[in-house]
Amino acid sequence: MNKRHIGVLMTVLVPLLLLTGCADPTAQATMVPEVDTEQSGEAPAAEAPEEAVPQDAWQMIIESEVPQPVRMAGFMNESFGITGGATGAGKTHYSNDGGETWTMSEGSGGCIYGIEIIDEGTVWVCGRNTGASFSTPGGVRLSLDGGQTWEEPADYRITPEYCPLSFLDAQTGWFVSGNQLNATFDGGATIQAIVLPEEGMHIAAISLLSEAEGYVLGYDGVIYVTQDGGATWEPMKIDLQRFEGMKMYEAGDVGSSAMRFIDRETGVIVMSLLGENKESALVALRTTDGGQTWTDERLLEKLGTPFISHDGLYVTVSDLFSSLLRVFRYTGS
Repeated sequence: MNKRHIGVLMTVLVPLLLLTGCADPTAQATMVPEVDTEQSGEAPAAEAPEEAVPQDAWQMIIESEVPQPVRMAGFMNESFGITGGATGAGKTHYSNDGGETWTMSEGSGGCIYGIEIIDEGTVWVCGRNTGASFSTPGGVRLSLDGGQTWEEPADYRITPEYCPLSFLDAQTGWFVSGNQLNATFDGGATIQAIVLPEEGMHIAAISLLSEAEGYVLGYDGVIYVTQDGGATWEPMKIDLQRFEGMKMYEAGDVGSSAMRFIDRETGVIVMSLLGENKESALVALRTTDGGQTWTDERLLEKLGTPFISHDGLYVTVSDLFSSLLRVFRYTGS
């Protein structure tokens, strides 16, 4: 590992704590109840792989400490990354040197809940408005210069909690607000709601493949696929039984899972898992046959907040409410 990529390791990690709203991360936090992941419905279960891909399918290439608590972080490659903090002062920071140095963006707003990186110029975030109080809903913002400046394209307010983002470019994308899936096709000037496939479904992650094609992952381990902009959905079930009693961890207002489909055949999911005895793991699942089968790729024996690059080759993992982040590069075939 290049020494310039090594950050100062944090000695205290609180990955099992949920910070309510945008309060000070040093304040008292509460444990989120475990999610019941018993499967229902008639979705066909995917076959478990005969062997899990070894852990060295992913190589850690960056460890970096950001000069603020980190709520969300993402790298699109080995150089360019974006982070957002956990408090009202947690404005976005950007790096162009693999996390060696970070620059704060004054106009980003604070308390970032979601990040989407299209390229080294185009970045979306969701979170608070500049100067907003902790109880005031925030918005979705766009940067066209790599996080240096930001604009809020629509007067739309998100619910103040985790807001997954999946955008194709500066015009077209999905985002979640209060478990409501939304779409925009004009850079956020207008927003339209998409009806979810199941009433009461709790969204863990989303992935938009084209204007009409997309994927929604629930905390029960079922992925729903649409090819007509959400008019109809088809289920694709992941076999969570392979994880020996561990369930998808629901971290409330912080992301604990991420999903990226590169094409109709190739997809990557990174999920935090928690067991009855509080054992934990961050696991990558990969399909190359459209979700018929999935292979397991262990990343860390701990919880984390993941981000997957658009090409599926880089996974960024931030430690909950610390300043440490790690970037992994896929080395498998």
